[in-house]
Amino acid sequence: MSTTTDLPFAPPTEPESLAKPADFELAFQQKETLIAGYLAAFAVVYYRQPAERSAVQLQAVLRVENATTAFPPAAVLLNLSDALTLAELEAEAASRLAMALAGVAEQLGAAITRCRISFPAPEAQHPDHEWCVTLDFAPDHTVAVSFACTGGLPGPWGAAYLPTHVQRVFEQLGRNRQTTVGYVFFLADEETTLLRQFMTVPQHVPEGGPQQLHQLFEETAHLYPNQVALSWLGDTRTYQQLNHEADQLAARLQRQGVRAGDFVGVLMAKSIELYVGMLAVLKAGAAYVPLDLSFPADRITFILADCGARVLLTNRPLPEGFETWPGRAIDLCLPAPAEAGGLEPVPLGPESIAYVIYTSGTTGLPKGVLIPHHSICHLVRAEQLLFHPTPQDRVVQGFSVAFDASLEELWLAWGAGGTLVPVPEETMKAPDALPDFLVEQQVTVFSTVPTLLSLLPASIPTLRLLILGGEVCPPELLTKWASRQCRVVNTYGPTEATVVATAADFVPGQRLTIGRPLAGYETLLLDQLGQLVPLGAAGELCVGGPALAAGYLNRPELSAAKFNTVSELQNGFVGRLYRTGDLARFEADGNIDFLGRIDTQVKIRGFRVELAEIESLLLQWPGIRNAAVALKEGTDGVKKLIAYLILEPNQLLDEKAVRAYLRERLAPYMLPAALVPLVSFPLLTSGKVDRKALPYPVSGDQAPTRELTLPRDPREAAIYAAWQKRFDTADLSVTDDFFDIGGNSLLASLIISELRQQPDFQGLSVKEMYTRRTIEALAASVAAAEAASAGLFRSRQRPSCFAPAPRCACSRPSCSYSRLLPSMLCQCLRSTYRCTSGPGSRSGRGRRLPCLAWQWYCCTYPWPACW
Repeated sequence: MSTTTDLPFAPPTEPESLAKPADFELAFQQKETLIAGYLAAFAVVYYRQPAERSAVQLQAVLRVENATTAFPPAAVLLNLSDALTLAELEAEAASRLAMALAGVAEQLGAAITRCRISFPAPEAQHPDHEWCVTLDFAPDHTVAVSFACTGGLPGPWGAAYLPTHVQRVFEQLGRNRQTTVGYVFFLADEETTLLRQFMTVPQHVPEGGPQQLHQLFEETAHLYPNQVALSWLGDTRTYQQLNHEADQLAARLQRQGVRAGDFVGVLMAKSIELYVGMLAVLKAGAAYVPLDLSFPADRITFILADCGARVLLTNRPLPEGFETWPGRAIDLCLPAPAEAGGLEPVPLGPESIAYVIYTSGTTGLPKGVLIPHHSICHLVRAEQLLFHPTPQDRVVQGFSVAFDASLEELWLAWGAGGTLVPVPEETMKAPDALPDFLVEQQVTVFSTVPTLLSLLPASIPTLRLLILGGEVCPPELLTKWASRQCRVVNTYGPTEATVVATAADFVPGQRLTIGRPLAGYETLLLDQLGQLVPLGAAGELCVGGPALAAGYLNRPELSAAKFNTVSELQNGFVGRLYRTGDLARFEADGNIDFLGRIDTQVKIRGFRVELAEIESLLLQWPGIRNAAVALKEGTDGVKKLIAYLILEPNQLLDEKAVRAYLRERLAPYMLPAALVPLVSFPLLTSGKVDRKALPYPVSGDQAPTRELTLPRDPREAAIYAAWQKRFDTADLSVTDDFFDIGGNSLLASLIISELRQQPDFQGLSVKEMYTRRTIEALAASVAAAEAASAGLFRSRQRPSCFAPAPRCACSRPSCSYSRLLPSMLCQCLRSTYRCTSGPGSRSGRGRRLPCLAWQWYCCTYPWPACW
């Protein structure tokens, strides 16, 4: 399409009319200022593409084409910032363009007669990602002017709107010359209409119904009283039973002084009591604060102090480090005192807080996210519309309850009358044992992270719904899971938006995105000034709607910065938004394409980690001048946190001491896999650390020369080989601590899974990697287990290695857990010694194993005195 007209031109506004490059020939008539205006408009549109911007210098390059003599290119440098006015930009463009054109015209010996402005074709963009403006000099010469586009152009359909964007900016040069570059509005009418459509979905969550989370459970218990609500290692609770036990505990908590608005800590291993405890806290009118047993004592006590919790529910003795906490711990495994009185009604509103999830914080300390009852209730109803759970569903509960994804698992089951099936912690960490558990439990709904899914075989015949979230998912991983029987859904959502905000069904052969918002949610893409970004351009993903968190506990400034109340945006949106810090862009169909983070936050195995929190702690260590942490992918495909350090002059790194210091303050998933001293950090032009340029640690880079203890027997050699494969180092000793050399839960699972393929290691568990953290200790444990097993089958007499354990409080399991130990042990023995094929699985030895296990259990278990 070509037109010849006097300036200014009027480009077409319909995207479909731009299937070919849009060229506009203009009568020049020595109106350099008008040409400068168009160059300024181009610069504004280009500058506004990225969501995060800073003052930059854009370079328009003038190259003479079709010339018999080679002419050096001339440059037009334009300085842009959000605060620059259009008038100032146009004046700069006119001045610099005049100098550049004068030089070109002088070399050509020809006057400028025409100007042609060309836009890149939407379907065939410039290979160097440039926006081109061409100026014709006489009939035979052309000067091409281009802006180098470092971030690339928007998608083909977004590029279709570029002519309109440039025209609208040019028009504002005449009308609103004092408008600053950051606030120029240039979106086409069609774009704002599409943005309004992309913001929400047509579905609506039904109004009415319970507005408090425990009331949702009570409603389900009323509808399905005899349906199994919880199945834990063979022990079950119906909805009626679970509701009754939660009522009793809630009344007890009220008698203990728990009041509406209080925060109650929950530090418990998976058990019946854990789920009773969380429901009871809600029924008592308080908010529960879930804690993970793997957290260091310092982190737990900080969280309890930060939220002001005076009561902590537990089912095991408190570890060391709680001496300074002034609250009271209630052990739910101890017999409840005989007290009169029932549960008192509590006046709660939808805005009351239901629970607090602590996530990584940039200050070196975790921050608490406050989730009101109405927010989690909205999520439950929205996911019922999305996933269609039924009372026949058996939903896996694999995540730690300290991780917000556990809420999705809990309430997919309990919101529909289904059965919740918690996975034992050891099974969750053993990729070879987890599939057997899922098959045996006949699960139908499984929510997990891609990292764990990649370790599992696609062989769960009862599975009908697989939900992925927590981290970016490679599409090829899902191909083997998608089938007619199993629906695969990719989800996205920060804790501050109550678990899940968007979702997309996976369709083989189609691009995998994070989808569209859930019913009632709103999604917008904004730049750093809160302006809507053009369609196809990257912007910060912002989430609105009734499921947002109330804010951060005790962090009003951070709450105000992240949760913005918007009076009105250009597409008519009014309301409260959470700025996620994630970069995304809209696809042509309205699905959202996730592009990564704006800041230094990362996701590792589904956990959100603020790199600044780790860096802050490292900078508090004497002798460390500067620190930078980056997420790097090793040769084995496993992503690891690497800490890079600049030490003070004449300082040596005491790696063992630094690791011990971090272990006392950080959750296990936040511990760096390696500490790498550097002389300096690579920097970006902005002066920030270029994390992508930080080197991946090479074997032996930072390890001092030391004496190595090599394997001394076949067991140590096998374990040594498995470790060496995962750590990719020759500097390995059988006395090295697994976590000191960069081990984590994922690597532990991979190593144990690999070792269990060998007959000598079939009884090895992931837990032993945590308790026996060196190769020699693991090998000794395997040897002791083999000796014990041989003794058990040689004689019915109790071997000395199975002497009764002392009756101390620290060895006492939870109430429901202890009742199930016989069946757990038999299941473990069957799994360890089962034959893998043919009739051997029905051998006499196989039938005798449960009996032998029971005999051993009865002889050795430290039964409580009350039994």
